Amino acid sequence: MRKTFRNLRRIINANFFGGINEKHVVLTYGYAMFDYMQANQDFKMFWTRFIYHYPECDYLKVIEPQANKHWHIHVLIRGPTGQALYIDYDQLRSLWGLGWVHVSTLPTADNYGAYFSARFTDIDLLEESDQSEKNSNSKLIVKGARLQYYPPRFKFYTCSKGIVRPKPIVMTYANAKKLVDGVTKVHSSTKQILMFDGQGHAVELNAIQYEQYNRKR
Repeated sequence: MRKTFRNLRRIINANFFGGINEKHVVLTYGYAMFDYMQANQDFKMFWTRFIYHYPECDYLKVIEPQANKHWHIHVLIRGPTGQALYIDYDQLRSLWGLGWVHVSTLPTADNYGAYFSARFTDIDLLEESDQSEKNSNSKLIVKGARLQYYPPRFKFYTCSKGIVRPKPIVMTYANAKKLVDGVTKVHSSTKQILMFDGQGHAVELNAIQYEQYNRKR
């Protein structure tokens, strides 16, 4: 699942840049929804209705479990390039028809993939209580804790055909650095490849360095 989230981060970063044609929509149920297959079917029906009123839009959809095992749906929507995308709240709620909705512009960020993936994997221990709304600055966040609520072999995100799937390019590190010359790094991490000797001491065999840059900014 962590590998899948890494792919999700790449897809988000390749398609969403905080433009005037982009929105973040949350679809929630007015009742307890435990059947994620039904939730996926509900989204398909919703998108059929949505695209009729907002043609030429593309989506990236993530179905997310709450700590109480209820499902709701996050949708990143992209309209035609250069055109402001306005989604009427009342119409959106009517098109969904199964509960509450939320629509917002994308926040200011250099790494939308990391921003949204953290929301889909981390969990706020207060999210099921009234305190979560009153204390938006809560620090009771457990990294990666939401992963335990996803079923095995669960496909938790889907995209429309217009969403680009980035393809990896193999090159030397020196050539890769030339592509991002003068661009600020937005993320960096290192994964160590270890073995343990007979005394149980860790020995580093190799290390994989991950770096992310946002050339759009």
